[in-house]
Amino acid sequence: MKCVLKSKIPDANYKYLYYALKNAKIPNTGYNRHFKWLKQISISYPEHQKQSMIVEILDKLEDSIDNYNTILGLLDKLVKARFIEMFGDPIVNEKGWRTKPLLDMGQCKNGMNFHYDDKGIDINCLGVCDFKNFSVIDNTKGLPTVSLNEMPSEEYLLKDDDIVFVRSNGNKALVGRSLVVYPGNVPTTFSGFCIRYRKYDNEIIVPYLLRVLKTDSVRMKMAGRGANIQNLNQQILGTLVIPVPPIELQQQFADFVRQVDKSREAVKKSLEKTQQLYDSLMQEYFG
Repeated sequence: MKCVLKSKIPDANYKYLYYALKNAKIPNTGYNRHFKWLKQISISYPEHQKQSMIVEILDKLEDSIDNYNTILGLLDKLVKARFIEMFGDPIVNEKGWRTKPLLDMGQCKNGMNFHYDDKGIDINCLGVCDFKNFSVIDNTKGLPTVSLNEMPSEEYLLKDDDIVFVRSNGNKALVGRSLVVYPGNVPTTFSGFCIRYRKYDNEIIVPYLLRVLKTDSVRMKMAGRGANIQNLNQQILGTLVIPVPPIELQQQFADFVRQVDKSREAVKKSLEKTQQLYDSLMQEYFG
């Protein structure tokens, strides 16, 4: 259902009204379908010149936020394009690289299942909600914590260069999503909805392997099974055969990704600052 909202104020700036409503707390119930919630919203209308000034400022900030997000998307595409240029599609393996099964180069471990009444030890924990669009998490101090009765065994503690997959989720598109972690000396575990992969083969490096696992063709091979909650398991991962190009070529790609990541971090910082300013001004202007 659509509706047209018209202001009774002659000098109302409709873009100003758009921002005011964007900042409004709309109830997440059937109540909002009848727009009765609008009667409960009070919008302060300053004089027309100030409305225009506010709109101009917020428009510029929204444009900057959109531009930063566009740049991040382009950087992701750049890495994908460079990977295909250097190595081709890993499933087709048109360049004829020697291959190895994924599980011949490392080991998997399903994550921990937690109990609500456990207590005594708090530890950082990587869960499905923490994956987002990350490829790398190098500060696990920022992850949520869980309470356990005792410290997990070594096999449940993440180490630098571990790759973690989403094992189970109601959204099939999320299953198989992967990232690499660098917890350093911060004790960090991972939830039962994840699988940890730890490489021990020196003929392959993690930055290259991670990008193999993120390609569309490999993600399709990992497509989850199950009618409702989709699942990835070690049997499915055992079917993955990974091309192993010369280590020098893998390192060249890793160096390229490292440079792109530096640019990405700079853009992310600018995006965060701009978003914080935008949110702050929205609060200042519209409460």
